[in-house]
Amino acid sequence: MTIEMQNLDRNTARDAWGKFCEKGTATRQAARLLHVGLQDYLDIFARKYLGAEGTGESCKLVLGSNGEGKTHLLYCLRERALQSGHLVAMVEAKSVGAGMSPFIFGQELLLRLESPGSLVSPLDDENNLIRVLRESVERKREVLLSEGLDPDDLLPEWADAMRTKNLLPMELASALADGLRAAVRRDVEGLLDAVRRMTFEKVKLSKDQQQVQGANLLKSIVLIPRLLGFLPLVLLIDEAEMAVEKAGSNRRRAFLGFLRFVNDHMVRGDGSSSVVVIACTDDFWPGQFAEYTALKGRLSDPGYDSIESRLSLTHKALVNKNKLWVRETFRGRMEDYVTLGEGLVRIGSKALGGVDEGVQRCNVEILGRIASSSEVAPFIKRPFVKALAQLIQDQVGDDAQRILTENEARSKFDLAAKEIVEEGED
Repeated sequence: MTIEMQNLDRNTARDAWGKFCEKGTATRQAARLLHVGLQDYLDIFARKYLGAEGTGESCKLVLGSNGEGKTHLLYCLRERALQSGHLVAMVEAKSVGAGMSPFIFGQELLLRLESPGSLVSPLDDENNLIRVLRESVERKREVLLSEGLDPDDLLPEWADAMRTKNLLPMELASALADGLRAAVRRDVEGLLDAVRRMTFEKVKLSKDQQQVQGANLLKSIVLIPRLLGFLPLVLLIDEAEMAVEKAGSNRRRAFLGFLRFVNDHMVRGDGSSSVVVIACTDDFWPGQFAEYTALKGRLSDPGYDSIESRLSLTHKALVNKNKLWVRETFRGRMEDYVTLGEGLVRIGSKALGGVDEGVQRCNVEILGRIASSSEVAPFIKRPFVKALAQLIQDQVGDDAQRILTENEARSKFDLAAKEIVEEGED
């Protein structure tokens, strides 16, 4: 696999480079360039669950220790989904109220919806939902023009038809219609008002009301992408374990019940249901999930509960399973580290300038041998990424860019690994 650097501007490269050096992880923009070991899985997942031909029920659990690449995988799935024409919401469980209130979670999902156009140009509105409404109108306009019809006459009628859709809470349908009409008129104030109403910005509900109306709202959100001319919602929930960190048993049960609701009501396996991927640390499974047998039964793969029993599975087999350890896609082979490292060298050259790519490719091979050796904790990419990025950074502008000795490279790798561990303990 080669790493394509098309459309990578220097500012994006610099942002990514800073994160490589500090954390050993990728930014959302750089993740698409570095999906080493993921390509086959992404291709098969996209064919089965994304695009017009996507079929089947899809609620997936992604497992892995800190730094193994869960968020990176979600970034890659996000891009694939947007490229295919889906609406996407990628959220962190703790920051969006998952398990606290389905109503708050629904409000946050609406505000964080991304449309395919977000891949083409940066967001220029105060919230994503405005962009979704505008893009929906432009898509409908193009369809009408292709059919030889007058969009100026028909777009308002199409927008008003949303009032009759079975969306709950009841105010949602009228707010959606008003938002589309405002987008047709290019009325910024009207759009802002409609979005506030769509997300129930000023609505105050009791705890019981939040449960009922929240369930209604989440079911409606599943319907909205198709109504607006997009493919179904792809919901990516990251850091699920953080939603119940240091929480009591009641909070844990509420969160697990919430995930069961998401699985049962947002992922139905029909043409309009959502694709949901939930990422959490592997010590959260089975530690918490197994306490709730109804959820465990939905997200377990009987007979495949250990990483050892799964590493022989092909990506075609893995994509049909309910859970995935990220190390099943990136299996820590020398060739994977070399390809990953070559991509990092190219991004570093773009970000920094003055990088001797020949010398640094030699350093990639040395670090790759260390990272893929049996002496290293298996399948952890972050120390490799951080060590290589810091090495290149340190040598930029130095006339003596050079190939490290084996001992020097191991010291770099071990120091990066130690910093990552200490960072996780803070």
